[in-house]
Amino acid sequence: MLSSSFVYADDYFNPSLLLNTEGSVVADLSSFESGFQMPGNYKVNVYVNDDFVLSKDLNFQKTDKSDAVSGGLAPCINVEFLTLVGVKYYELPNYEELKNETCIDVKQYIPEAEIVYNFALQRLDLSIPQIWIKSDARGYIPPSEWDRGITAATLNYNFNGSHSDNSNSQFLLLDFGLNVAGFRIKNLSSYNYYHHKPSDTSTSKWSNIQTYAERTIVPLKSELILGDSNTHDNIFDSVGFRGVRLYSSEAMLPISMQGYAPVVRGIASSKSIVTIKQNGYTVYQTNVNAGPFVIDDLSSMSNSGDLHVSVESMSGEVQNFVVPYSGVPVLLREGRSKFDVTAGEFRSGNREQNKPVFVQASMSRGMPQGFTLYGGTQLASKYQAGLLGFGKNMGNWGALSFDMTHANSTLADDKDYKGQSYRLLYSKSLNQLGTTFQLLGYRYSTKGFYTLNDVAYKNMERFELDEKFDEMGNSYYDPSSYYNLNFTKKGRFLFNVTQDLRDYGSLYASINYQTYWNAPKSTKTYQVGYAKAFKNFSYNLAWSLQDSYNLVNDKNNTVSASISIPLNAFFGSKDRVKNDIYSNTNYVHDSNGGSSIQTSINGNLLDDRQLSYNVVHGHHDENGAFGTAAVRLDTRYGSGGLGFNFTDDGKNKSLNYDLSGGVILHRGGITLGQSLGDTNVLIDTNGAANVKIENSNNVYTNRKGYAILPYAENYRLNRVALVADSFNDKTEIDVNVKNLVPMRGAVVKAVFDSRIGQRALITLKHNGSYVPYASSVTEQNSNINGMVGTDGQAYLSGLGQKGTLQVSWGADATDSCIASYEFDQEEYESSIANLELNCI
Repeated sequence: MLSSSFVYADDYFNPSLLLNTEGSVVADLSSFESGFQMPGNYKVNVYVNDDFVLSKDLNFQKTDKSDAVSGGLAPCINVEFLTLVGVKYYELPNYEELKNETCIDVKQYIPEAEIVYNFALQRLDLSIPQIWIKSDARGYIPPSEWDRGITAATLNYNFNGSHSDNSNSQFLLLDFGLNVAGFRIKNLSSYNYYHHKPSDTSTSKWSNIQTYAERTIVPLKSELILGDSNTHDNIFDSVGFRGVRLYSSEAMLPISMQGYAPVVRGIASSKSIVTIKQNGYTVYQTNVNAGPFVIDDLSSMSNSGDLHVSVESMSGEVQNFVVPYSGVPVLLREGRSKFDVTAGEFRSGNREQNKPVFVQASMSRGMPQGFTLYGGTQLASKYQAGLLGFGKNMGNWGALSFDMTHANSTLADDKDYKGQSYRLLYSKSLNQLGTTFQLLGYRYSTKGFYTLNDVAYKNMERFELDEKFDEMGNSYYDPSSYYNLNFTKKGRFLFNVTQDLRDYGSLYASINYQTYWNAPKSTKTYQVGYAKAFKNFSYNLAWSLQDSYNLVNDKNNTVSASISIPLNAFFGSKDRVKNDIYSNTNYVHDSNGGSSIQTSINGNLLDDRQLSYNVVHGHHDENGAFGTAAVRLDTRYGSGGLGFNFTDDGKNKSLNYDLSGGVILHRGGITLGQSLGDTNVLIDTNGAANVKIENSNNVYTNRKGYAILPYAENYRLNRVALVADSFNDKTEIDVNVKNLVPMRGAVVKAVFDSRIGQRALITLKHNGSYVPYASSVTEQNSNINGMVGTDGQAYLSGLGQKGTLQVSWGADATDSCIASYEFDQEEYESSIANLELNCI
C-alpha cells in the first residue's frame, strides 16, 4: 500500500558551531534566527522616485520573510501619508476602501509600485509611477515638514577701523535677531565715528537702518513684516517705510526664482576704503588693494535703489560713482500669482526728506504663452502713481518686460506736475556662445514725471555739500548730498554683458548712461575688462570712465593692468591647497591722479587655510613710494584682520583693523561662530567637542559640543553631516547625518546622539564560566548596550569611569547577572581599556 504525507522543514544553523570553546553556551537567539529586527516606531527619511520628500516617524511591523536590508520590517502606510508624499490616492480604483485602512498594501492598488526599506540607513524608498504623483511632488517639501526653529537670539557683527597721523575712524555694523514663537525680530544698525586730528573735530552717529518683526504666513505662502524695512519689488523703485508689509514668498515654491543683485566693479589707485550706500544708508564697507576690485557678495535690503559707491584711496583721492540697481524682467510661470502690499510712513536716512504716509500695492500673474501681466499703485497725499506692464518669455530670443507709469506729483515748490515713465528690460543667456546679458534696459521719463522719493524732498534743490575728510586729512565734498529736482531724469540706458572666450579668456562690459531734463550734461559710467588664465599665471586689463553732471565730479578715465603668478608652481610645492603663494603686479593710471605700480606677495597657511597674508610695495607719481603689510585669521569663532600702510618718507602711516563673526544665544548657552546668514543651523552633538562639520570652512564644535553652520537654504533640504574622522577616542556617534528643512530666518537645531566616555573590551564570567555567547549587556545608568562575543568578551563605548552592567541571556529572571566596574585613572585615559569582571 502506497501512501503520501507532507513534510515541513526549515533551514537551521546550530548556534553551538559559533563557539570553539569547550563547555561554552549560547544565549537565546530565537529573535535573530531569521534576520528579523524588532518592530516599532522608527524615524526614516522618505524618498519618492529617488527625490527626498520628508523625515517622519512611521510604525513598522514584521513581515512573513526577512532580508538583510529591511530586517523583516514593513511600514504601516495610510491615506494621510500618501497625501503627504504626493500620491493621488483619490484617483485609484476603489479608493474609498483606502480611507479606513491603517496599513495599506500599496502594491495591491498600484501593482507597478515598489516599497524598499533600508533598516541600517533608516531610509524608505517609494517607487510610484509618475501618473499617480502630483505634478508638484518632485522637489516639493510639504509645509508640515518645515522647521520654524528654536527660540534663540542671534547677532552678526562687522567692525573695522583706521588709525593714522591725521585721523581716526571706526565703522560698526550690527545685525541682531530674536526668534520666538514663530516671530523673527530683526534690527540692523550701524555706528560711524570720525576724528580729524588737525582740526580736532569729531563726528559720531548711530543709525537704525531697519527694525522689524517678521512672520511666515504659510496658507498664503507669504511673509508679514511689521516695523522699519524696505519695499522689495521689481515694479516700483524701492523705498524705506515704517509700517506693515505683506508679500508673496517665492522661496516657498518648489522651484524659486533667484533674486538679482548687481556686481560692483571699480579700480582703486592704491589701498582704499570702498563704501556703498543705498537709500541714504551705508550697507557695505571694505578695504581693497590697488587695481581692479569686484564686490559680488553684496546683500542689499531691496531689489532696487541705486548704489552710491565711494572709493577713498590712501593718497587722498576720492572716486564717486553710481551703480544702477533694479530688477530683471518681470516673469512668472503660468498660473502663478504674486502680490506685495505695503502701508506706512516713508522712511529715509536723508535728513533733507519728509516722511509722508503712503500705500503701495502690486500684483503679477503668469499667463499662457509665456506672458506675465503686472500692475501696481503708489498713493500718498501729494503723490498718486499707477503702473501697468507685461513680460514675455521669448524662448531663444530671451526675456523682456515693458511697463508704463503715470504719476501726479506735488513737489516742495507746491506746484503740480504730471508725467509718464516707460521702462524696457531685457535679459538673455547665449550659452552656446558663452554670452550672458545680465541686464539690458532703457527707461524714458517725460519732463513732469517724479517718483515718491522726489516728492519727499523738503526743498527743490541743495547746493551746499557736506564737507568730509579722508584718512590722510584731505577735505572733500560728498556729492551724494547734492540734488536738484529741476534736473529730472529723462532717459537711462543700462547694459551689462559677460562673454566667455573659452581658451582666450573672458570679457565683460557695462554701461550706465543717464540723461536729464534741463541739466548741463548727462551722467556716464563705462566699464570694460578682460581676463585670461594660463597654466601658471593669469592677467587682466580694465578700463573705466566716470563722468557726472553734479558739482564736484569731473570726468575721470582709469586704466589698469595686472598679472598674478602662483609661486607654488615654481617652488614645486606638493600641497598647494594648504599653502597657496601668489605674486601680483598691478599698474593703474587715471586722468586725475597720475600713475601707480605695485607688487604684492599673498597666500594662505595652516590646514584649513585660516591664516592669510599680504605684503605690498609700490610707487605713486604724486605721493612717492608706499607699502602695506596685512594678515587675516579666520577661526571657528569669527575672523579678524590687521594691516599697516606706510609711505617711504614716513609722513603717511595708517593702521587698519577689522573683526567679524556671529553669536547665537540659546538654551544651551552662548555659541560663537563665523558670520551668520539669514537662516542658520545650530549643531548639538551632546558634548562631543572639536568635531568637524562636513563641507564647511573651519567649522568645529566647541567644548560644549555646539557649532554654527551659517547660510542654510530656506524651505529646502539641508544636509548636515559630521566628519567621522574628527571624532576622538572618547566619542562615538551612530548617525552622523541629519536632514533639515528650515523656514526663512529660522535657527534650526541639528541634534546628534553621541556616546562620550571610555571604550572598553570587558571579559564577563558567571559562576566560573564565560557568560553565554550573544548575551545582551546594558549599562544601567546610561543605557549603553552591546552583545557578548566569544570567550565572554563584550565591547562597549561611552562608559563613565564607574558603573553597573546588566547581563542577560534568556527570558527567565534567573538568566541574568550584574557586574560593577570602575576604571582607574590610567585605564580611563587609555584608548581602549581591558577589564575582567565577575558577574553575580
